[in-house]
Amino acid sequence: MWLAAARMALSLMPTLLSSGVLGQSRFETGDLKGFTKSPTEHIINRHEALVKIWVFEGTIVDPTGAPIPGAIVEVRGPGPNETVKGTVSDKRGRFKFGHLKEGAYAFKITFNGFQSVVGALRIARSAKPDAAFKVALLLGV
Repeated sequence: MWLAAARMALSLMPTLLSSGVLGQSRFETGDLKGFTKSPTEHIINRHEALVKIWVFEGTIVDPTGAPIPGAIVEVRGPGPNETVKGTVSDKRGRFKFGHLKEGAYAFKITFNGFQSVVGALRIARSAKPDAAFKVALLLGV
């Protein structure tokens, strides 16, 4: 049942995000400034390792390894640029950002009912082009 609901939300996600229908707001200050804050979000985990990648793409899964469709994936940067760009994971939990300039970014992954993940990302053309990012979101808010 949740998969059908996630598919519907995924198809409506751009409209829902821009209209604020999902009840989500944005962080206004601090290192999370500009990122989406879900109404159930209380636990935010830090991805400690710097992610160095050519293209920011990857897969979002739950603790069992099942894909999470509809997860919000956002990047802010490069560098001090406070512009936040976002996308959502597809039915296979995959996401991709195209055309990010080389540089340092902050990222955040959010999905209601799961703990969020934040971290640092470096887009570098010298990184392996086939490197992909995979993160398992933990249950609980």
